[in-house]
Amino acid sequence: MRKNINKLATLVMTGALAASMSFAAFAEGETQTQTPTITVSKKNEDAVTEGGLLTIKKYVTTDGQTMAPNTTFTLNVTGGAITGNYKDPNGKTYYGITSGANLLPSTTTATATFSPTGAKDANGNAVNLSDKYMGEFKIDFSGVNYPNAGVYSYQVTEVNGRYDGIKYDTAAKDVLVFVVNENNSRVVKNIILLNSDKNAKIDSITNDYGADSDNDSTHDLTISKAVTGTGANLSEKFTFEIKVTGEAGEMYKVYLVEGDGETETLTEKTVLTSNTEAEFKDIQNGTKLRIYGLDNNDTVSVRELQAGLNGYSTSYVVENNGTDGNKSETTLANAEAAATANAKVDHATLTITNNKEYVTPTGVAMDIAPYALMVALAGGAAATFLRKKESFED
Repeated sequence: MRKNINKLATLVMTGALAASMSFAAFAEGETQTQTPTITVSKKNEDAVTEGGLLTIKKYVTTDGQTMAPNTTFTLNVTGGAITGNYKDPNGKTYYGITSGANLLPSTTTATATFSPTGAKDANGNAVNLSDKYMGEFKIDFSGVNYPNAGVYSYQVTEVNGRYDGIKYDTAAKDVLVFVVNENNSRVVKNIILLNSDKNAKIDSITNDYGADSDNDSTHDLTISKAVTGTGANLSEKFTFEIKVTGEAGEMYKVYLVEGDGETETLTEKTVLTSNTEAEFKDIQNGTKLRIYGLDNNDTVSVRELQAGLNGYSTSYVVENNGTDGNKSETTLANAEAAATANAKVDHATLTITNNKEYVTPTGVAMDIAPYALMVALAGGAAATFLRKKESFED
């Protein structure tokens, strides 16, 4: 009897050992059909966030002088494309992944709002960095009624907002949501965001706004004043009224430029708001103003209030504007006429010149010279005649 009990115990232990070895083999293999119990630690360093709320950082990179765009970025959330088994970038395999197509969160459209005076995070707080601006997308998966524990896949896709100068990232990115059983309910423990190639974990989506040489979409324009001519007063002061016509609410930094080349110094003068005219006084010969953050569709117009006055002829030349090269000299008849430029490449220039020349009245002298010569000859003849007459009478 004792021998039978010992045999039975040995058989049970052998079966248990075989079962545990079978489960271990399943955990590493990719051909098993049974889904293992999913255990995900709260301290999983691969997770983007916890508690069912996915936060995706939103960056807009610039050249360091361009202000943030005045726009809202949008993400659409849909059911995922990953199903079955998936091996993550670290070689770990997840089994039985289910598309979340029928289990969408209440937030199927997430937004991140930016403004020129400061990009805003999801709580409305302004965030400014030296060469990029940051916002946040937030997607809440905690309210989804998941029927079973497991891994659910979703996709997030940025909408092309067609804002001038911005390079959108519209490639779909996968999201894996890990759901576990806890206290007789399903709880989201971790969420992972993958890049569009599914080979790396990421935590942000970046749009370029003129920082990348491949997307050189924002430029600068230097407006210069020249006073020329023999009758010019090089200390005379002029007034410019400058306007940039662009996207509504867009803003542009304007600097006073002193020096040339490597010795240039920039002093910020003001910030221009799109479609609003600003006045700049005390413009003299050699004064230079530079506007940053102009995209291909922005138009700069400059009116000089003294154009065509006080004996000056006023004209302007646009150079390096990326379309038709150097424009021919164009006359500004009066203060209502405007010099215009589109900066479609970096370092475009617009030079406004006032010229005044002294006019020597040589034309009048030439007109009366024949008559003056005739009078002089007649006078000389009369004098000669009178002298001869007096001499004869004597």
